[in-house]
Amino acid sequence: MLIIPFIALGAMGFTADVSENTYLKPSTTAIQKMQDDPLMAAMNKMMKEMHAQQMKGNTDLDFAKMLRIHHQGALDMAKVEVEQGKDAVMKNIAQKIIDSQTKEAAQLDQLIPTLQSDAKNTTLCARLPALEKR
Repeated sequence: MLIIPFIALGAMGFTADVSENTYLKPSTTAIQKMQDDPLMAAMNKMMKEMHAQQMKGNTDLDFAKMLRIHHQGALDMAKVEVEQGKDAVMKNIAQKIIDSQTKEAAQLDQLIPTLQSDAKNTTLCARLPALEKR
C-alpha cells in the first residue's frame, strides 16, 4: 500500500535523486516533453523571466514589471490555445484573455517608465531586517 505513490510518481516520469538531498525531479524524458510542448515552453519562458527580474525595492515598479511578464506569458499561452485548441469554449476564453491582457500590457508598458523615476518604496524594505531578527 505504501509503495503505490512511488510507482505512480515513476510512471509520471519523476525520479528520486538521493545523491543531492531527497527530492523529486523530472526525468530527462519528462523534461524533453515539457520543452517540446508549446504551452510549457511559454510557461517556462515566463517563469525564467520572472525569476530573473531584480526587485528594486519600489513595490509599484516591481509589481508592474512582474505583472507585465506574467501577462506576456498568459498571452503566449492563449495564442497557442487559439491556434491549436479544439474546444470552442476554451478558444473563446483564450481570445478574451488576448483582448483584455493586450490592453493591460499596453497600460503597464506606459506606466513602467514613469514608475522607474519614482523613489524607492522603503517602508517594507526598512522593516525586513527587523522581521528577520524575530
